[in-house]
Amino acid sequence: MPLSITQNIYTLFNSVYRPIIVKARDTDPGTAYLRGELFMETGPCSGTFASTGVLMNGYSERTDPDVFSFNFMEYVRHYVSKGIIPLFPPVWGSGSLDVAKFQVHIWSVKYSAVDVGTLYDDMSRVVRSKKFIAHGLVTSETDGMDSQDFYNTMDRYVLGPNKPQVGFAVEPDTYLPCTNAPNRHTNIATPFVVSRDYHGNQMINLNDYFTDSLYFNFSYTTTYTRLIIVIATFQIGASSGSLNWFEVSPSCSTFFRQPLHPDMIEFQYLLSTGSVLGKLVDNSGNLKSSAFAICPFLGNASLSTQQFLTNVLENDAWFWYDLSDETNNGGCSPNAISGQTGQGGEGAERTKFLFKNMRGGYDFFNCYGTHTKEVTTGGTMYDNHKPSPMRGLHSRKHLWKTREDVYSVTTQALPIEETIWLEQLLTSPQVWVQKELTDAMFNWVSGRSMRERIIAINIDMETFAVHTTEDRFSYISFKYKLSEPISTQKG
Repeated sequence: MPLSITQNIYTLFNSVYRPIIVKARDTDPGTAYLRGELFMETGPCSGTFASTGVLMNGYSERTDPDVFSFNFMEYVRHYVSKGIIPLFPPVWGSGSLDVAKFQVHIWSVKYSAVDVGTLYDDMSRVVRSKKFIAHGLVTSETDGMDSQDFYNTMDRYVLGPNKPQVGFAVEPDTYLPCTNAPNRHTNIATPFVVSRDYHGNQMINLNDYFTDSLYFNFSYTTTYTRLIIVIATFQIGASSGSLNWFEVSPSCSTFFRQPLHPDMIEFQYLLSTGSVLGKLVDNSGNLKSSAFAICPFLGNASLSTQQFLTNVLENDAWFWYDLSDETNNGGCSPNAISGQTGQGGEGAERTKFLFKNMRGGYDFFNCYGTHTKEVTTGGTMYDNHKPSPMRGLHSRKHLWKTREDVYSVTTQALPIEETIWLEQLLTSPQVWVQKELTDAMFNWVSGRSMRERIIAINIDMETFAVHTTEDRFSYISFKYKLSEPISTQKG
């Protein structure tokens, strides 16, 4: 029997932390093993693939020596979740820069019938795996990812079918975004009523850097061909809200990045519809809404049938975000726990963190507790025994010096579900903190200075602690250091 694939990849999105298995059969007794070459799409939705130069070997199974197995997981992992996209203001759909689409070409490596003891690559027949998207999502045994509650797939984290080529596949009952952030229930109606218990942990300040986004995967079908964003805005001083929608519809199924900053949504709406939304920010750059809710869904051509992204906590289709334009870095009011102004009490200010979460997206969190800094220094001093020729020169000098800035953080009181969510900070490989620059470029989109930026940090894992109170609220404390250390001069 000639070389053929017997077990292919039937899921479009695949986690790089779970096995991605392909098996092929070759009954030629002269075959030693199979070899595969990894090809990657040259750009988002380009449809063209180029070799990565990565080769892999597939070896025969013990139960059937004619069947050879490959596991692509280790080979594709290095190409995804590089933590690049949070560094730039979002261009919707640009989440595809954090995932990649692959295909593997497979052929036989055979024993030479002429030169005994040597092997050669038989390129007379090359078979190809199905194309698949590799994604940095982590699953656990507590996840039920599909209709059979398997946890080694990621079907529930794809809006639309993750097995588009399997006609009998049963889809999960909910489609989740790439986050575990416990977004609050919003009870949207027209006019919509706000019904929520909110702690300001995901409030967005108008002066924030533009990186805030909602990440999710989506998969087109022959029926569902349009990706729609619905936004409900609650304008300052208004007694009711209003609904608007616009179409984004990238050219292919991918990992989507929906911006959440008011300036970026206004800009996105303008480019998508050709008209001004003017519900979040006015023409002068002033904040017009105190909050908004967003609802992504897939629809058919007439939008008479929809598949909605689902809120993790409340099992509804809306995601709520408070807005602020306060100058003190966005102290949120009122405090849902103590009733005081600002989450940490009167005059409390905010520290904003951004981190890669376990679902392959990027979450942001507002800390209203304490945030202090200590500086430690070190180095080596040496004596210059040559007499100083004039007053004021150094006879003893530092050969080298080091400096380490260590920041200590204690959060505000947090409910249990938010504490569990923030435990991902401990294991996140990529964490940032928002800081104000001493100088900044003028931004042409928003018309204001981009003074707030995100700075890479490393959390000291040994200092991470959760403190639980009797009223079932918790405080999280930890220390962190700047990923790029402050430079010091040489003696």
